[in-house]
Amino acid sequence: MKNNLLIIFSILILNGCERCRNSCSPPPDPLRFKIVNSSDTSDIYFENEPIYNLDSLNLYYIENEQRRFLELYVGKFDPVHYYLACDSIPFLSYEREIKTFYLYLYHNNVKIMHIDVDYISDDCCSWYEYKEVIFDRGPAPVSDIHPTVYWFFLDVY
Repeated sequence: MKNNLLIIFSILILNGCERCRNSCSPPPDPLRFKIVNSSDTSDIYFENEPIYNLDSLNLYYIENEQRRFLELYVGKFDPVHYYLACDSIPFLSYEREIKTFYLYLYHNNVKIMHIDVDYISDDCCSWYEYKEVIFDRGPAPVSDIHPTVYWFFLDVY
C-alpha cells in the first residue's frame, strides 16, 4: 500500500514538473496608443495632413525632480494603421512603481497619463497586464482597429 501511494505521489509530482517545463513568461507588451481628435477620431499625427508634428512629441516621467525621457517609436499593424509605442512603461509602472507619465504634445501642451501595470502569475505562467490607462481626464478606450492600442483623445481647436 505504501509503495502504491509513493508511486502515485511521484507521478503527480513529475506531471506537475513536466507541465511547468513549458512555462511561459512573455515580455510585457509595450504601451501602444494613437492620439486622436476627440471630435472625429482622426489621427492627429498620421493622417494625410497631420495636425501636429511628430518631432515635437515627448514622453517622460519625473524622478528626483528631473525629467526622464522615454523612447517613443512608431509601429504599424498594416500599411494604413500606425500607432505610437513605448516599451519601458510596463517595467517602470510595475517594477519601479512609477505610475504618472507626461506626454508633451506641442507648445507647452502637456497631458498627464496614469498607467498602472500588474504582474500576474499562475502555476507556470506569468505576464504583465495593464490594470488602468488614463489619459488626461479619463480612462483611455481600446482602439476599434486593434485590441492592444489605446486611443488618447485630444481636443483640437
